[in-house]
Amino acid sequence: LPGAADPQQFWDLLREGRSAIGEVPISRWDWRETGGGARGEAGRHYTRFGGFIADVDKFDPLFFGIAPQEAETLDPQERLFLETAWHALEDAGYPAPVCKGRAVGVYVGVMNAGYEWLSGRASVQGHGGDAHSAYWSVANRVTYCFDFTGPSMAVDTACSSSLTALHLACDALRRGDCETAIAGGVNVIAGPVHFTRLCNLGMVSEGPDCKSFGDEADGFVDGEGVGAVMLKPLSRALADGDFIHGLVRGSAINAGGKTG
Repeated sequence: LPGAADPQQFWDLLREGRSAIGEVPISRWDWRETGGGARGEAGRHYTRFGGFIADVDKFDPLFFGIAPQEAETLDPQERLFLETAWHALEDAGYPAPVCKGRAVGVYVGVMNAGYEWLSGRASVQGHGGDAHSAYWSVANRVTYCFDFTGPSMAVDTACSSSLTALHLACDALRRGDCETAIAGGVNVIAGPVHFTRLCNLGMVSEGPDCKSFGDEADGFVDGEGVGAVMLKPLSRALADGDFIHGLVRGSAINAGGKTG
């Protein structure tokens, strides 16, 4: 998460009251070239603030049996979720090799495809490249690399994507579609077009703060993150002697209808 490499660091950040919001890192893009516009100014974004995670370009492809040349074409969201799924399994005491060939479901919320846009821009500039963003591949990459045989799907319900993925995973466990499941979400702001689109809709705040329900409220502050949990029916977890971090007592899914 922004300002934190793991849940403990994130908890420390919250406990100490530190903000993880900052200007767009120069390693992503120079916001001075695409930002600085006013609300309603097409083609530019009026905010330079967001929550950015570190090292989205760092990945060890050989660890996962992926050729380096292929890894460069994969959306960073795909790489990050693969790494995070590995960590989730290790934390649960079930490293990926132990789960090989088992009915483990993978449900991941994902909604942005900025890496593919960067590839298109590079091609126009004559640099070529085959980078792509495929939501299904974020989930299927985990299933393929770890040789899981349960359901594997990506879910895009906008801001509720990861919660919807969690709900679907719980339903799958109840139905017996899988014996365990990995559920989570990933979001990376790969390029300025994402900010520009949000600004064109007037959805984001101009500053680094989100003033929810206040007189000065002017939008949300966009942010990145990746997370995953391993799910099992409680009876199974107790019988297997698993360490239980939390209990999902219930979930539901709906839509707001004709609302703003």
